[in-house]
Amino acid sequence: FSRIVVSKAQRASIRGELENQFPVVLNYIQFIISAYNQPDILAKMFSCLSKWLEFGIAIIRVESLFDYLFNSLNNENIFDDASNCIIVLFTSPDVMRYPAIFSRLLPYVLQLESILDQSLMIGDKEKSECITKLITQFGENLAQLIIQMAIAPNQQSQTLSHRFCCLIMVNIQLFCFLDKISFPI
Repeated sequence: FSRIVVSKAQRASIRGELENQFPVVLNYIQFIISAYNQPDILAKMFSCLSKWLEFGIAIIRVESLFDYLFNSLNNENIFDDASNCIIVLFTSPDVMRYPAIFSRLLPYVLQLESILDQSLMIGDKEKSECITKLITQFGENLAQLIIQMAIAPNQQSQTLSHRFCCLIMVNIQLFCFLDKISFPI
């Protein structure tokens, strides 16, 4: 979208029209999720969602898909597509605009630890690297939010932030001490 050569007014008009049509796209995505289980169709759905997120659709509009996105990481057939979509989600420019929504992502990220443990136990290097990348990407892009949660008066926010920091430390230890697997950091 940023490479299209149009005037500022036309760009705003196009963006507005696309944003107005997103509910139709979201309904279609939800239909695909409920009606299809073929990996190739789901891969295209994840690609579509990623493109809309890259376009700049507010994260608040896709919050209803968080469960499905993260649960898809447990499906080997769509793992790569789901993880790529989640990376796009984590790099959204909406981080400080919707901190409450991004803070609701933290429990999902903490659940990645069990997937990481499983992939390490079976020696799945690619999956281990991908999960580590997801965790690291979340920490890199949302560091300010994690710090705000750590110093917030809310005990639950502090606990989640602390658990995430512990998870990052585990990833660093894995990076430093395991010679079987190299983790991207």
